Amino acid sequence: MEEKTTTTAAAPELNFDIALNEESINRLKSIAKWSNILVIAGYVCLGAMFVFMLALGKYMDKAMYLTGQPAPANVGTIIYSIYGIVMILIYFFPLFYLQKFSKKAKQAVYQNDETLLSEALAKQDVFFKILAWYTIVSLFFILVLIIGFSLITFFVS
Repeated sequence: MEEKTTTTAAAPELNFDIALNEESINRLKSIAKWSNILVIAGYVCLGAMFVFMLALGKYMDKAMYLTGQPAPANVGTIIYSIYGIVMILIYFFPLFYLQKFSKKAKQAVYQNDETLLSEALAKQDVFFKILAWYTIVSLFFILVLIIGFSLITFFVS
């Protein structure tokens, strides 16, 4: 009896022959469809975010003008536009890899191509790694804020 799994100390290599049944294929189709819907909604939100940032910048310019605050022309628009672009870039990359996953997974199912499925799963892997790093960084900032506010409250009281 031949063994399909071989392991070495330097680099473990696993050799599996996995076949997808009809239910797995249907679930993969569904995942690809719903991830594509999430991508479309995400891109719409990106556009709305940018328009909102521009409008908020114009509002800040008008508020500065009405209150008599000295400020260079369009400083609010510039600040909020830069902030909006940074936020859009941060949000764009997970959407980009989710879109790549969706497209490749759909192609893999309809073309019955194992290589495309592997590429799709690689894109999904990158998507989850990006989300994990965003989560770690966000939790770090939340922790810093909690510690900072606690110290401020302690020293002010």
